Amino acid sequence: MREYEDSELVEKTACPNCPSSDAYAIYDDGGGKSHGYCFSCTTYVHDLTNDFDEPIQQTIQQKTTTFPSGEYQDIPVRKLFSKSLKKFRYTVGDGKHYAPYFDKHGTQVAVKVRGENKEFYVVGDMKKAVLFGQQLWSGAAKRLVLFEGELDCVSYGQATNLTWECVSVPSGAAGAAKAVRKNIEFIESFDEACFCFDNDEVGQAAAIECAALLRPGLAKIAKLPLKDASDMLVSGRVEELKTAIYTAKTYRPDGIVQGAEIDLAEVIKATPKGLDIPYLELNQALRGFRKRELYLLTAGSGVGKSTFAKELGVHLAKEHGQRIGWVMLEESLNKTVQSIVAIDNDVPVGDLMEDPLRLEESEWRRTMYEIVENCSFYDAWGSSEIDNLMQKLRYLAVGCECDFIVLDHLSMVISGLDVEERKTLDMLMTKLRQFVEQTGVGVIAISHLRRNNNKTSFNRAGEVDLNDLRGSASLEQLSDVVLSVERNMMEDDREKAEVSQIRLLKNRPFGQTGPVGFVKYDRHTGRLKHYDNDMPVDVADFDVPF
Repeated sequence: MREYEDSELVEKTACPNCPSSDAYAIYDDGGGKSHGYCFSCTTYVHDLTNDFDEPIQQTIQQKTTTFPSGEYQDIPVRKLFSKSLKKFRYTVGDGKHYAPYFDKHGTQVAVKVRGENKEFYVVGDMKKAVLFGQQLWSGAAKRLVLFEGELDCVSYGQATNLTWECVSVPSGAAGAAKAVRKNIEFIESFDEACFCFDNDEVGQAAAIECAALLRPGLAKIAKLPLKDASDMLVSGRVEELKTAIYTAKTYRPDGIVQGAEIDLAEVIKATPKGLDIPYLELNQALRGFRKRELYLLTAGSGVGKSTFAKELGVHLAKEHGQRIGWVMLEESLNKTVQSIVAIDNDVPVGDLMEDPLRLEESEWRRTMYEIVENCSFYDAWGSSEIDNLMQKLRYLAVGCECDFIVLDHLSMVISGLDVEERKTLDMLMTKLRQFVEQTGVGVIAISHLRRNNNKTSFNRAGEVDLNDLRGSASLEQLSDVVLSVERNMMEDDREKAEVSQIRLLKNRPFGQTGPVGFVKYDRHTGRLKHYDNDMPVDVADFDVPF
């Protein structure tokens, strides 16, 4: 094309005539002129300044009055006979394979050529083409089998004596859904449409995508023991191939269950009894802590939510033998372990950090053996990309077999990321909800509160409600339980300043919400312990009726 020696390449894009996504080059010829050329199928458009589609069609018609082809001959490596190839007009020659494509009237409009190095290109107009092999069948029959490739289609045709309706999509898994949409009227004329795509992740995903396009109950998905139908024929497993088609399961979207399939024995099972916790009113309202539930714990800054979460985690580990996964994003691994040891030995963690010798070595070793060695830890500080964090959580649940995971805290996950907090929290909570359901692990997650400019400060025992959760409505919507810790940190009376009220903001399992008792920080032991309602504290400070 010497006439275009001075042309400049503008872009490479999808070819309008073949499956290539980037082989079609557009050139600027100067003077307001441009031309196009596909390096895959050799489609050439002299002038793109007119209507885009028209010159392409004209050029194709000029160049494809006859289509390249080979001969009908056996393909021993595929165990295919010339008779089978002739049925589909599939030819071979000079190291190439030629798969013809026809329009809805039965006129050949294109041929897909496969070279010696498995490269593909198209000669003709694939826009007018229907499915490979479609011209052989009238439709309105019992079963149509759809394959991912032409040779798979021919292989199945041979396995069924060339009498059973079968077709292939023209451009593999990537273009399968588009091909199904284009030919949906033909496909839906059958009583059933069975997708027998490659037995790999890409092929099975494409089969599901295609099946979802058809009317409910029509589509079936077959799964082969080998990669594809061609491999089944080559391996001499023809009967297994046919059986896989005949017994293919009807496609049903995830989550759809027929009433007749429900197991009554499973329905009437009682909700598993929760694991008791040492805070009596809270324990009664929640009926213990259970796995497969997402607990959200919130409070004002410094009120004690992290301490409360650690108390719960240590209790579940020590008293119930639960394996706890610790994801403490605001402190080091050593600090987390020191906190566990301090709680187990009734020593304030600050005192223990200052003087580790407050405990005998035997006491350290006992806690390490009885609790810490039955825990797993995510040793990382600060923010973490969400998918990376979820990968770690999944490993804690599945790989380390954790029963509960303590996550402190949600805002820290995204604090260092250049993202919008609300949308990112939505994504995180959605993934946490899915994670809990899929793994069966219980999650105790800590969330921060937004600033409360129009009411009593959370540091002065201000009452918390669900609207105070910082960041996203999904925090409330996707949690099973939301509870807050309320304490007046500014109280002059030290005894009063060490008492916190627990408030249930959401209780999906059992409904009860509102105040559920008090806990008191014991400065001598560093523990948060249940506190009776007859305590010498002015309960009016907590704005609750008694």
